[in-house]
Amino acid sequence: MAETDAHDKWAKSSSSTTSKGATSTFRVAIMSRTYRIKEGSDFEKLFARGSRVHLPALSLVFFRHGRSDTRYAVVVGLAVTKRATIRNRLRRQISEYIRRTLPKIAPGYDCAFIVRPPAVKIRRDAFRNAATILLRRAQLLPPHQP
Repeated sequence: MAETDAHDKWAKSSSSTTSKGATSTFRVAIMSRTYRIKEGSDFEKLFARGSRVHLPALSLVFFRHGRSDTRYAVVVGLAVTKRATIRNRLRRQISEYIRRTLPKIAPGYDCAFIVRPPAVKIRRDAFRNAATILLRRAQLLPPHQP
């Protein structure tokens, strides 16, 4: 899949009107249904058979399913924080990272990123670096080349 195709399946345009009547258009990265793990049975299979790699702020569970697509889920539980706005921000950060990295990731896997409580206190770039490290440890991303 070409990089532009992957980005087109994610981006949605939206517009809003400000209190002064001005209209602004912005793009929101939403994970396309093609790339999402939706069924409970798929989650059960992933967590039962999947391999795991961990860091203090983030974990990755992955399972090779053999199809040509790679699907993702982002799990941010109440144990991370009770504030929904923070949980949603963390979810959006991982989704945006996946959207940008998708063309480089090996196809044929189901992956679940599990956000852990220390993620609330780290900066955005450190959070993205943690996701990159996990994907490389799982050998879903090619090794870093200087």
